[in-house]
Amino acid sequence: MLRMTVLYPAGEDASFDWDYYTSQHMALVEERWGEHSARPAEVAKGVSGVPKGDPTYAALTTVYFADRDALNAALRAGGMDIPDDIPNFTNVRPVMQIDEVV
Repeated sequence: MLRMTVLYPAGEDASFDWDYYTSQHMALVEERWGEHSARPAEVAKGVSGVPKGDPTYAALTTVYFADRDALNAALRAGGMDIPDDIPNFTNVRPVMQIDEVV
């Protein structure tokens, strides 16, 4: 199984519209990638650093795929719609990583 993690860095100048992200952007992700994902996407809101302080990331989203073929199919299905939507809810560039779940 593969996991795509998308992290949105927090910071003094960072803005993040949670209402848009949860209602519009994630609906777009589900519409484009839903049939290819192995389970529903998970969204987490950063609340604190460890052991204290501000969170490193404002938001973290994970999407799971059965294998590389499913991930590639999702990426093709999403086209540029998903990345083009990012400026509608944040002014930061997300950090993305794909992992094999072991």
